[in-house]
Amino acid sequence: MNDQGVGDSVVEVKATGHKRDLTAGELAIARQLFGESVDYSKVKIHNHGYWMFFGLQQKHTAVTPNGQMYFPAAIYRDDFSISPEDMALFVHEMVHVWQRQLGYAVRWNGLSVSSRGASAYQYRIAADTTLADYNMEQQGDIVSDYYMIVVLGEPRYARGSRGTPEQLRQVLADFLRDPSSRANLPR
Repeated sequence: MNDQGVGDSVVEVKATGHKRDLTAGELAIARQLFGESVDYSKVKIHNHGYWMFFGLQQKHTAVTPNGQMYFPAAIYRDDFSISPEDMALFVHEMVHVWQRQLGYAVRWNGLSVSSRGASAYQYRIAADTTLADYNMEQQGDIVSDYYMIVVLGEPRYARGSRGTPEQLRQVLADFLRDPSSRANLPR
């Protein structure tokens, strides 16, 4: 310290971390859908974009390339279990965590699928289809829409093509019966 007070901290500031564990609410949502098929202790939520995108990640786009979720500041929340809109995004990203933990190459396949733009997310539920018949982004929206429409009864927060409750239950039947089965991953 000097006579001008330089170097003397008046206010203690604690730097916040760049990643966190799931909140109790987020964990409850995830367990409703994925049961014990996910090791939740490995799931981290980052309050910044993914470093490998070299600052090119869009500010309203979350990514989950490595089993951890990366939310730019514009869409990061301290708890995604508070509002239905945030829950919908969280569930979509949790699908990518689930895919990765079951052995699906999320980062590699994400590059291919995302090259299709918004159409990569659009889905239409046809008779006799299962979750495995859809690409990784469609799976994210299907599970998210199921949670919003069937579990919460909040269809206005559905992210995707909004199948009916019956269609969503049908396409997710195998997944809901056994979320730990790799047979549910995209083919």
